[in-house]
Amino acid sequence: MANYAIGDVQGCFLELKGLLDLINFDPSHDKLWFVGDLINRGPDSLRTIEFIYEIKDSCHIVLGNHDMHFLAIADGLRKPFKKDTLNELLESKKLTQYKKWLKGQSLLYYEDIQCQKGNKTYLMSHAGIPPHWSWQENFRSC
Repeated sequence: MANYAIGDVQGCFLELKGLLDLINFDPSHDKLWFVGDLINRGPDSLRTIEFIYEIKDSCHIVLGNHDMHFLAIADGLRKPFKKDTLNELLESKKLTQYKKWLKGQSLLYYEDIQCQKGNKTYLMSHAGIPPHWSWQENFRSC
């Protein structure tokens, strides 16, 4: 079993698939840690979400600013920017399902992982974490 951390996919589905092929990712054994910004900017936000949703049981996800931006647009709280690439996703028949799933993701994730040199605790966030905050304070803030 392997753990891989990937940040800022930003709707670049083909590049994500190419990377996963390169590392021989196997969703039945391996885990992906997505470090936010799954969508927007790249050309395939819908295909990216469809794929990650399909393998969601093999993923740990924290939301990034582009993911939060999408949710705000989808809920009518914000207008899209001209350079957003979210139209296909916003027009998807599964928009409600994807919104609910994304809203269930965290802004912060941590896990103890068995490594070659023993157990290690890993903390994942898309944004910076103030060095004077403990991980417990971060969770309370999220």
